[in-house]
Amino acid sequence: MALTVTGTGDNETVGLSTAGPRKLDASASNKEVRMSRTSRQFRRWEEQTRKHASEDARQFALDLYWGQPRPVDPYRFGIALEAGEQLYRCVWARYSTLARTPDLLDPRGRLRHGAPYWQDWGWCQTLVTSHRLASRLAGDGDRLISNWWTAIAGVQVDPDQEVATLDDHAGDWRGLYTGPAVPVISVAAIERVHGSAALANHPALACLHKTDPTSGCCPSTRQPSSRAAG
Repeated sequence: MALTVTGTGDNETVGLSTAGPRKLDASASNKEVRMSRTSRQFRRWEEQTRKHASEDARQFALDLYWGQPRPVDPYRFGIALEAGEQLYRCVWARYSTLARTPDLLDPRGRLRHGAPYWQDWGWCQTLVTSHRLASRLAGDGDRLISNWWTAIAGVQVDPDQEVATLDDHAGDWRGLYTGPAVPVISVAAIERVHGSAALANHPALACLHKTDPTSGCCPSTRQPSSRAAG
């Protein structure tokens, strides 16, 4: 007599059977195969995205630096742009926001302040525009939220580690973007908050600079276009 598992995911049922342990082993083996296939597909997507994002971020930095960004058609992404707003990129990134657990009273009536934690919204479609980062929250029914560049006071990015953290002026919000598309987000955040000159001088973007002076993929010390600084 052995346990048997039927169904998959939330529909699994467990029961007793005299058929021996082979059914349980087969079900577990099938799950492992599916999980292994999904993991391989994700790793393949991650590697391809990482390679493309690095090159795209370099070109994106050049376009912004010289004031010649190439806008993307916004209609298929379901976003209404503001007057003068341009959509530059659509990427997938893991998005989290800093939250805090509720304040509680202990049995003696003493106040225990809540602890900070990261609220993970999952892998979100994120639109990079001239005015904001707009993300559809995968963990909240694809609800669209906008983090406006004018509200950002702090930028901490590390494209090599695929981490970009943003802080607002009031200190009420902190957002975290991670994943292979972070180089593109980093370029936009640095240019929008610090100006176009930071694309050439910010140390976090040094990984995007090519050493070959004839490659044309690293902004020079020449003054960027005034259109890029707006």
